[in-house]
Amino acid sequence: MRAEYIGQGLVRSKKLAVVDVEHIDDEKENDIDDSVELKKMISLLQEEKNQMQKQIDSLTENKRRRETDSQNNQGKWNVGDTVRAKWCDNEFYTAKVQKVETMYHVVFTDDNKKRKVSDQDLKEMTE
Repeated sequence: MRAEYIGQGLVRSKKLAVVDVEHIDDEKENDIDDSVELKKMISLLQEEKNQMQKQIDSLTENKRRRETDSQNNQGKWNVGDTVRAKWCDNEFYTAKVQKVETMYHVVFTDDNKKRKVSDQDLKEMTE
């Protein structure tokens, strides 16, 4: 009887061992699935990071260009200068420089209308 009881115990023990092994295999499969999902998520995050870095680089370059343009403009025309500025009709009219940024802010002396113009839209006054 005792041998039979021990034998049954071994059978139960082996069955439990098989169940445990199957459970471990399921866990490994779940771990593999989780690993694949994590790799996909990491890849997507890296791609998003790269896109964001491109946007940052583009914004930085645009800012650098604006600063360079502003510095280049500062020596050519100054606030208070009287110039000939191009109006919407592509004609040049007398204007005064009010502000210098990447564009020149001018006010036309004939009608006090304001406009932002580029360096190409300004000429020296001719007497």
